[in-house]
Amino acid sequence: MLLIGSAWIVVNPVPSGPDEPAHYIRALAVAQGEFTGTPALISTQSPPPESTYIWNQTTRSFLLPASLAPGSMYACDAQDWSESAKCTSGPACARWAACLATPSTSGDVRLTTYEGVYEPTFYLIPGLFAHLANDSVNGLRAARLGQLLTAVALITAAGLLLWDERQSRFSLLGLLMAVTPMTLYMNTVVNPVGAEIVASLAFAATLLRIWRDGTGTSKLTWIAAGAFGCLCCIGRIEGPLWAAVAAASLVGLLGPREALATLRAGGRWAAFAVAAVVAGALLDEAWWHLVVSVPASLPGYGALDGLSKVTTVAGALVGLLEGQISGFGWDPGWISAGPFVSLAWGFMVTSLVTLALLVGRRRERIVIALLLCFDIAYTVGDGAVSSVVLGWGSTGVVGRLLLPLSVIPILVAGEVLCRNHERLRELVPQRLSLVLAVPAALCQGIALWMAARAYAVGLDGPLFFLRHSQWRPPFGWSPWLVITTLGCLAIVGAGWLQVGGPTDGAVAVPLVVDTP
Repeated sequence: MLLIGSAWIVVNPVPSGPDEPAHYIRALAVAQGEFTGTPALISTQSPPPESTYIWNQTTRSFLLPASLAPGSMYACDAQDWSESAKCTSGPACARWAACLATPSTSGDVRLTTYEGVYEPTFYLIPGLFAHLANDSVNGLRAARLGQLLTAVALITAAGLLLWDERQSRFSLLGLLMAVTPMTLYMNTVVNPVGAEIVASLAFAATLLRIWRDGTGTSKLTWIAAGAFGCLCCIGRIEGPLWAAVAAASLVGLLGPREALATLRAGGRWAAFAVAAVVAGALLDEAWWHLVVSVPASLPGYGALDGLSKVTTVAGALVGLLEGQISGFGWDPGWISAGPFVSLAWGFMVTSLVTLALLVGRRRERIVIALLLCFDIAYTVGDGAVSSVVLGWGSTGVVGRLLLPLSVIPILVAGEVLCRNHERLRELVPQRLSLVLAVPAALCQGIALWMAARAYAVGLDGPLFFLRHSQWRPPFGWSPWLVITTLGCLAIVGAGWLQVGGPTDGAVAVPLVVDTP
């Protein structure tokens, strides 16, 4: 993740991530202690009237160092990749799209952002990294590095929690499938959704470790549960919901009595974990209702308006699932990684879940099924409501916003398969880690290549674009493609190493034949 993510940071033009300039302004402000800013009205960029109604409540202005500040909260390449990213190499006003005069590079400047009231949690580290830079371009790249390192730390923690030496061939399969190309991409641009995804993933991984260890859960695991659960809750507005779904999954997997026994056995450390998660949820509610008081009101709409969109969103489920695998850049003009990546990753996740349903105990199958049903129902409901309230097209929601929820059933399925794979007997896929690692690595590499092609020559340009490139990252394409290749080979290598590991902790018992 660190290798491929480092390549993404530089290969992504500055700016190019979804809403990235607006989030970058927020990160700069948070890092210097400005959390709430000054209320302001959103500038005219022809958003839907419903969105304008909300954004006029969320827009804030901040006083920022002119040397680091972007020219505006917009990007020249937003929503249109028919052309290359060469506009990002032009003057500041060309890059940031909406500034009217060449921005000053000395003193302070006041800028507005429609992301001005979101929780400061996941902006702090990117903002601190940005303040180490010397201009807005390097500042944004430094902020991306801060976001990536945060994600790598959380993913590493999740891997350590899920790793089981006795079941090494299967213990990390859920994690491998949960880190989709979109998960990786969103943690290489300045956008708190990326950190929200991995925070939800880390908390779910911690709860699965508690399920595995039961009453023997260690102090460190309980501390991690409290820390990651609190982080998940205070990251974004829906964080408490993701934490609640993960916690409900643990109770469902253990059963109410066993869950209570596990909490009692954990003593004060279990109490700390519960208190930290509850405190995170309360802090999140206090932020929205007491600190920023947003939204104070919503545009008027009727229940029938939302119901009328349900069938439309349900019909777009396949596209929303694809958006959790790829779909880079601003909406709606996002960059697809192509049908192979979507189909291959979708097939791998489906195979993992199917195997888990085959070998899981009755309670485990019920939990997985309920998680999948809730994921689909929430996707449809959230899309229908957002479509009406925010005027966001026909579906009202994009795939990346649903990933914090979707990673939970994937991790649960991986852990169920890890615990019960022996029920397949001689049919157990001994090389499953390698079978999944090879296409996963290929998909990660193809995703970056397809995005790079759009940046270099536009979506309609040649597939093999290196000789036709109209935009190039610093130092050209070669070093970043090599680093990406090394990262992909590391994924394959990890899968190959797991093939040689044990499948369980049991000692082989020789067959004894009774004779007269």
